[in-house]
Amino acid sequence: MRKSSAAITTRQARIAWLPAGETDRYRPVRPLLKGCMARKTTVPRIEEQVRVGKRSAVTSRVRVRKTVRQRTQRLDIPLKRDQAVVRRVPVNRVVAGPVAVRQEGRVTIVPVLEEVPVVTTQLVLKEELHIEMRTSKVAARRDVVLRSENVKVTRDGEPQRPRSE
Repeated sequence: MRKSSAAITTRQARIAWLPAGETDRYRPVRPLLKGCMARKTTVPRIEEQVRVGKRSAVTSRVRVRKTVRQRTQRLDIPLKRDQAVVRRVPVNRVVAGPVAVRQEGRVTIVPVLEEVPVVTTQLVLKEELHIEMRTSKVAARRDVVLRSENVKVTRDGEPQRPRSE
């Protein structure tokens, strides 16, 4: 370009045909662009795009082994034992009708009736059973079997190390 008072400077000419804001981006190709300006050819602009994705991948395997161990242990277990003590009490009394079972404290009284043939039939209370409940605690010793589980986890390809318990 020639310089004249009405002419544009070379720098202004270079900036004028480039897109706005992209003056220094094409510095390495300016010599090529000068020739292109005269022929009005276009320079393709290439852009790369990246797509990022993910997928599952097996990196290692794990093996789990469980064993059950049994051991016998002696336990002292407090037990409760109920014992019924039956005492027969003779009564031999005539009653008008059936007598109900009754409770006197810790003693349960069960009447025992008998029909006796007379000119007329009448009920005679022959005896009563007095049942008393006695509770005692007894220590018992039993052998019981207890089980526990051990689990061992190993990775394939990993060296075996002794495990302290």
